[in-house]
Amino acid sequence: MSRRRMHEKDAIVLAGLLGAVILLLFSPLWGPMIWKGPELASQPKVSSGSAVKKEEKKQEEPEEQLPVVDDTGMTLAERINPPEGYRRSEKEQGSFTEFVRSYNLKKSTGVVKTWDGTKREDQSGVKAVFKLPLAKENLQWGAGTVMRLYGEYFWTNRQFDKLSFQFSDGFKAEYTKWREGFRIRKDATGSIWVNGGELDESRENFEQYMHTVLTYTSAATLEKETKKIKKNEIQVGDIFLKTGTTSDAAVIVDVCENEAGQKAFLLAKGGSPAEQFHLLKNPTHEEDPWYYVEELTYPLATPEGTFEKGTLRHPVYLD
Repeated sequence: MSRRRMHEKDAIVLAGLLGAVILLLFSPLWGPMIWKGPELASQPKVSSGSAVKKEEKKQEEPEEQLPVVDDTGMTLAERINPPEGYRRSEKEQGSFTEFVRSYNLKKSTGVVKTWDGTKREDQSGVKAVFKLPLAKENLQWGAGTVMRLYGEYFWTNRQFDKLSFQFSDGFKAEYTKWREGFRIRKDATGSIWVNGGELDESRENFEQYMHTVLTYTSAATLEKETKKIKKNEIQVGDIFLKTGTTSDAAVIVDVCENEAGQKAFLLAKGGSPAEQFHLLKNPTHEEDPWYYVEELTYPLATPEGTFEKGTLRHPVYLD
């Protein structure tokens, strides 16, 4: 009798164990882990894959194209953005490119004024006005404006050994000697240095030096300190220079380039009578002031005159 009861008890325990095993095997929670554990372990998490795809999509999105002209910008680089597909060329710290790109501009509503403070009548070709100093005399014409820009760059960056301009008689007006106290005297034989004082590094003394330079230089003297270049060699600081009775000059103040190596540039100039340095519009592109090298033919037309073939030149000052 007792042996029969033990068999019944064992059968009940065994049936309970079998029921537990069956429950585990077919449970929605534990079944997949038992039957498909290796397969599930090798599959990536869905959330992780979605994050990777989102990151890839974010990286592939193109950069937002800024408007070419931003009227709120107060420097050249801030006011004028490269056209679509173009990037500004790299600039070195202390370079002429950096100097011009970061040069302060008048507000977008600013206008070009002449040396005596009067508003120039025709403003239609002006895109922006630089705050480049302009003497209260009718000296700083087209070529003079270019020399003033070079002079301001060398003086600001203390490259005094490069601050030198040639007079019409061939005399080299070196700022290093002027700074030391020497002065320039003109006589029948030409220009000579005379001892006139002590070392002076002040802004006022530099202004006096530039006044003397602008008095005895011209487009013809500037031409002697430049060399002809081809349009594919264009870089910031190069100029279009016209000599003669209708002399004029415009300087390239910025350059950008696309992936194909095609360049575009910005032009700025002064004028006659002496007037403020200003950025020119491109007459072939109403809202875009960039001039495209691929479109460049001669005579080059600007809103304020033309430049013939052979007028594109590189200044030796920047070598």
